[in-house]
Amino acid sequence: MVYPADSGVPSVKKHRKINILQRDPWLFFVLACFILLAFVSWGKLAHPIFDTGQEAEITARLLAGEVLYRDLQNYYGPLPYYVNALALLLFGHHLEVFYAVGLVLALAVTLLTYQLTIRLTNKPWAALCTICVLIYCAFAPGGLFNLIVPYSYGSVYGTVFCLLAFTAVDRYGHTGKTRWLVAAAIACGLAGLSKQEYGVSGLVGVLVGANLRPRNLKGVVVRSILVILVASICVIIPFALLAHQVSWETLQTSILPVSKSQVLTKSGLFDVSAGKTLNITRSTFNVFTATSIVIWLALAFAGWLSRREWIPNNRYKILIEGIVSIAFSLLGLVLLRINIWENAFKIGLVVLLVICVASLATRWLSRREWIPNSRSLRLAVKSLVVLCFVFLCFLILRRLACCSDVVFHPLGNMAWLLPLLVAWFALSFRELIQHRHAPLLYALFAFSMLLNARFLFYIGFYGIYAVTALILFFTFLYNLAEKTSLPISRFLLICLLIGGGMNLVELGQYRYAVRSPEGTIYTKYADLAVAFNQTIKYINASKAKSVLVVPAGATLNFLTKTHSPSQETIFLPGVVPTPDAEREFIDRMKNKPPSLIVYVHVPFWWLQPGYQSYAEFNPLIDQWITKEHQLVYSSPQILGFGNGKEWAINIYASK
Repeated sequence: MVYPADSGVPSVKKHRKINILQRDPWLFFVLACFILLAFVSWGKLAHPIFDTGQEAEITARLLAGEVLYRDLQNYYGPLPYYVNALALLLFGHHLEVFYAVGLVLALAVTLLTYQLTIRLTNKPWAALCTICVLIYCAFAPGGLFNLIVPYSYGSVYGTVFCLLAFTAVDRYGHTGKTRWLVAAAIACGLAGLSKQEYGVSGLVGVLVGANLRPRNLKGVVVRSILVILVASICVIIPFALLAHQVSWETLQTSILPVSKSQVLTKSGLFDVSAGKTLNITRSTFNVFTATSIVIWLALAFAGWLSRREWIPNNRYKILIEGIVSIAFSLLGLVLLRINIWENAFKIGLVVLLVICVASLATRWLSRREWIPNSRSLRLAVKSLVVLCFVFLCFLILRRLACCSDVVFHPLGNMAWLLPLLVAWFALSFRELIQHRHAPLLYALFAFSMLLNARFLFYIGFYGIYAVTALILFFTFLYNLAEKTSLPISRFLLICLLIGGGMNLVELGQYRYAVRSPEGTIYTKYADLAVAFNQTIKYINASKAKSVLVVPAGATLNFLTKTHSPSQETIFLPGVVPTPDAEREFIDRMKNKPPSLIVYVHVPFWWLQPGYQSYAEFNPLIDQWITKEHQLVYSSPQILGFGNGKEWAINIYASK
């Protein structure tokens, strides 16, 4: 079925120069937000211990001549590692190269998100959706689960290729040209080479979108075979080339490791039980409901206030409504987070102080002879009031950002979003199937559901898995706003201003630098930065080239330009799963001994109720390190990123 082509789009003469800012100021606004967030977040990584360092170490070792899957244990597709290795080859062994790669990929996600959302809504709503993606997916503080310094660059590459595939599906739905279907299949194949679940989910999304409301069964079969065949060829050819250096058996066991499933059963973090899913959906939706009510009440009060007769004109009405909406929303959200009875007096005192200062300043200014006319007086008073409210909002933002256990505002955690999308598609099936961009809608829906199926259909690790779901969410709200008179766009704008402000405030806390000639990381933990800097200094002074880092912290390898002798680059539960595997690992290390062993004693509090320390799940390796090697260095005690528990970095050398 070919859906109606876009209508109402003005034609543009060939060779005519068009100012992109005049044509689409909303895109300019989105790009301005991207540049701001990119500048503020550059090099800031809260967790320089875990997966991001592994991504850098694997890429660097590929340039040293090692082969993925044979010399380096890895679960994901090869494409991102070799593309990143090419970037390192071109621009040098610097951590900033990975930041730049992340920014390029995030920019691609930004532009594709904006373009796809325009197809489903309009430009203002597309801008809102894209800014939401920037705040919660691209530049979310903390690292690991954003698009700039992710736990796996494969997930970011996969997101880009899948968005390209859905763009091609949309064009196929409007033109019926097979070349768009082939392009979508190629993009799915590249997504599969990046990360397996993205390739599979993207392929299902393309098949759903391409075969929506088919005319005949033969067409469905032909299209499906074409898409699957092209995508399979794109995956098989690169793996066949790798198989000349790595056996097919090794490839299979690397990409589909059975031992990795242990971490899913042992760790509460990865629990995918139905009970946990229901509890997460219920609790996060309760937060959304409560915080949404606060913001809607603030909007209602601001609207009432702006209609008062003493507000002089429309310009000031808009200004006052915006300031009051944000200020009272922030105040209400703080009251929800804290014990109201104990802190209401303090908050009321702050608000009263702001009002008194503004009132006294008004009276004082009105008596000054150097105020030439009433217009200047009004401007000065209103400027003072605005500054007071801005200062109050800044204090409240700091309060919210410091309480980082739960981001307490409507869009802070949307694990409940997938059930909402299921209900929307089920109840509005007849309407959505007739939508002029129905192939795109259903492709995004199928992809979002299947990608998050591992968590029993809630969005886990919100930022990096939620791009397409957010596009559907904003499409749902756009349709709801079209049918009602509710100021939904204002509600979303306040949510984004609060979320973006909290991100900027939190990113401002990343002030402590971990420095090396190979790159710089900014963290918010002063003691962690000191320990890392001293460890880097010791490794560099030792002139060691072979350094084993256990159980995590391959960032140290990259920042000291050393390589691990181990196939494993991170030692989480399941990587070396059994005592026999531990003995085999120790034998390998004895045959290829490292110059130094860096033992990072970070507590695994985030794996509760599973393992609490590395010695608990790999005791034989722990004993081999501590009893058969000599302790030559111990860093100062670290409290940052330890959930209240102290830890340290020890370095061992052969006796």
